[in-house]
Amino acid sequence: MISSSTEATDRGKKMRIYRREGVRHLWLLCPSPRTLEVYRLEAGRYSLLDTFEGDDVVRAEPFDAIELALAVLWQG
Repeated sequence: MISSSTEATDRGKKMRIYRREGVRHLWLLCPSPRTLEVYRLEAGRYSLLDTFEGDDVVRAEPFDAIELALAVLWQG
């Protein structure tokens, strides 16, 4: 989960490390504004596949065989 204090590191340094190491999928979960960004590594670059928000029910790579209710993540 991204927090405002780590967002620059998560979107910068960490994404570069994951790309260098060949991590094929990356999810960035942002509690405020309640979004899930789904990325796929393609030709050495991350491509944004989709952005989900609020109480969406999500099927997202590479776990698209299951549904994830985002509302559960924002509780508590």
